[in-house]
Amino acid sequence: MSNQSHSIVSRTSNPPNRALVGLLAGGIVAAIGASASAQSFNIDLDVVASSMAGAPSSAFGAAAGQTGFWNAVDTYWTNPVALNGLSNNATSATLLMTTNAPNGFAHWSYNNTSNTGDYAKLLNDCHIVNNNPGPWSNTYTFSGLQSGIYQVYTYGVRPLTGLSATRVTVTGGSGPATIMGPMPGNSFALGITHAIDTVTVSNGTLVVTVDRDPLLMPDGAYVNGFQLIHHVPAPGSAALLALAGVVISRRRR
Repeated sequence: MSNQSHSIVSRTSNPPNRALVGLLAGGIVAAIGASASAQSFNIDLDVVASSMAGAPSSAFGAAAGQTGFWNAVDTYWTNPVALNGLSNNATSATLLMTTNAPNGFAHWSYNNTSNTGDYAKLLNDCHIVNNNPGPWSNTYTFSGLQSGIYQVYTYGVRPLTGLSATRVTVTGGSGPATIMGPMPGNSFALGITHAIDTVTVSNGTLVVTVDRDPLLMPDGAYVNGFQLIHHVPAPGSAALLALAGVVISRRRR
């Protein structure tokens, strides 16, 4: 009986320090929020010599709902391209585009009038992976990334009407995904306009390979752009979570 009474007194005499727990929770939320945009990117593959030239506005979140600065990456460029973050801030990240196709990086724009404004800026111009059937691919290598978990949106719909056979593979992801079109017009749909995958980056590099799905007959594979969303808590947030758990555990004993 005395032990039971002592246990009751211990619980009531040591309530959780709500102020400290609240402070820790606030720090954790802030750390997670800061990291979510620390190295997140919007990229538009931009055909500069077309009427579709120019990237979407910062208010445009596209399928990911991620607003912020859009990098207009010239489709003629084959050296590493520096990428700015969502606040148009310089980062360590770069994008290198390579291909093994005979006519790789064929760039194409078409004024598909079903798209207007920012939708047209993103979806009406693209890379054509290859005009002819064959085992060809384009590779998009992101380097200089912070470690963590990234959600990768790849836009690969044919600007002209009709179907596509854009197959997207993110190294370390869940496997190939095919984008089949046709262009829905001022809207997005998974598997129609874009593919989504999630990968863990530990060496600063994230690789997206795009080719034509060999099991489908439509006219080709296309790449309109990308969105990368960084989901890992900022450095130190794991320690905050552990500390919060220790404090709450001790206070409840």
